[in-house]
Amino acid sequence: AAGYPLQSLTRNALVLLVACFSSLKSTGQFQLEWAAEYVHAPNHIHTGLDMHVDPNGAVYLYGYSRSDAGVNTGILLKNVAGEWVWSLELPIQNIYGSMCVDHSGNLLISTSASAPSIGEHYRTMKVSPDGVILWTADFDGGVIPDGGDRPYAVAIGPDNSVFVTGWSEVVPFQHNAVTVKYDSLGNELWHVHYDHVQGDGTSEQGNAVLTDASGNVYVIGQTHDPSAEVYYLFALKYSESGTLQWEYLHPGGTFTDGRRAVWRPDGTIAIGGAYYVDGQGDLLCDVLDTAGTLQWSSTYDAPGDWQGTDWFRDIAIDGDGSVLLTGTQFNGSGIHDDYLTLKYNATGDLLWARSYNGSTGHDDGYGITVDDQGSVFVTGRSRQNSSSVLASIATMQYDAEGNLIWSGIYDEEGEGWYRPNWECSVSRAIDGKLVVAGAQENSGIGGTGALVLLSYGIQTSVTERTTNSFLVYPNPCNGSVNLNIPCTGQFAWIIYDPASRPCRRGNATNCGFSTLLLRNLTPGIYVLKIDALDYHVSQLLIIEP
Repeated sequence: AAGYPLQSLTRNALVLLVACFSSLKSTGQFQLEWAAEYVHAPNHIHTGLDMHVDPNGAVYLYGYSRSDAGVNTGILLKNVAGEWVWSLELPIQNIYGSMCVDHSGNLLISTSASAPSIGEHYRTMKVSPDGVILWTADFDGGVIPDGGDRPYAVAIGPDNSVFVTGWSEVVPFQHNAVTVKYDSLGNELWHVHYDHVQGDGTSEQGNAVLTDASGNVYVIGQTHDPSAEVYYLFALKYSESGTLQWEYLHPGGTFTDGRRAVWRPDGTIAIGGAYYVDGQGDLLCDVLDTAGTLQWSSTYDAPGDWQGTDWFRDIAIDGDGSVLLTGTQFNGSGIHDDYLTLKYNATGDLLWARSYNGSTGHDDGYGITVDDQGSVFVTGRSRQNSSSVLASIATMQYDAEGNLIWSGIYDEEGEGWYRPNWECSVSRAIDGKLVVAGAQENSGIGGTGALVLLSYGIQTSVTERTTNSFLVYPNPCNGSVNLNIPCTGQFAWIIYDPASRPCRRGNATNCGFSTLLLRNLTPGIYVLKIDALDYHVSQLLIIEP
């Protein structure tokens, strides 16, 4: 299927990235190695749903585009080193789904499709690394005519069998969590319904699925009892043949929701989700063993937030079993919110909590991952102010102790509405690279949206830098320039062309070491002007061919 890949961002834009470094300590250095945008069709809204980075660094991005008429088209893309290798339109119409990879490197996508006779139903596809659809399997719960069936997660078993979980409507507006198993060729082996109390009017939904080396499957989700208006986080274990082994419900008569789950190195399962009491929300983590026994549980309520409301969005595990959570904490009448990142040790003690305020508007943490050295990478959306529709993709690195190493802003000259994808915000690649997936919606200001991939190069070293001098290097330059700005707080920058006309401008939230990536500047002599509250400077900048 034809799409419209835009040019590499290293060739035609100016992007300001801000790195925050501390003197006399281990610091991480980052560089935007490449960025790529993909437009499936003009004037469509684009959203990514999941991403995978293979051992060779190839990036697979799954999402959809939506027309003004509300028609959705599924998209699967492969990108290598910033170049789009192939694009594939998928036979789906809906906006839910996830992706995983089997032991042969094939992609498994679970989403939903619609048909006049059966309504919305599960659709699972296996796609080769070359972009060939190997098989498609549809599942209709079939309990009520035209009932809805919606998958949310997919996982691979040790023999390349495929597990999909989500929900299936059993009576109007009530549904069970339904898990389906396929063999490696797409043949259905079994499916099971989970109804917490059969026939009691509850609704259940599977949000995450894991498998173990024995072929057992673990489903995490939420059950709703409408009579008591109570929601419970649940976890289930099914045998290889689909027999329920145990059921876990988060204790207490509260609103809890299991949204994501990951294996820990000791073979326990960490579940991330939400915990609500009296309308106030906290981040929740439950850790279970494979017998369904709760090892520890923790909730976190950020201090001073608006109505006690915090949102969970993602979970990651360190090599020593520590648990990392990220999401959003709300401040001040709900119009100002910050990233929230937490780290628990292996036994559930809170080691640190960090917030990130990149602007006076909304800052929402979407994705989190950890590298082999324990560095924590978080990405999300940062709006310029509380009333602005313009947003940037903000990414940052913490060390294992929670110290901020760097933060970077991507906003394509501030002319679009960029945000990370809900389900695939951040992913570790090999050889010290970090890949971030996002989308340029442009729905707030009109124009064409796009899917976005960013690749950062990360190096860890011991450095000592002084911050009492203004540096511009290299100069002359031919693609990027580094800055050291000895000021405090925010600063604004402007580049004037050889005719003294302003041709590029922007703002940054932190002084210190920064990198400007230059695109579409004709070779010549320019002037770079920096303005901060306590610092003002101009510098000649030579752009070479």
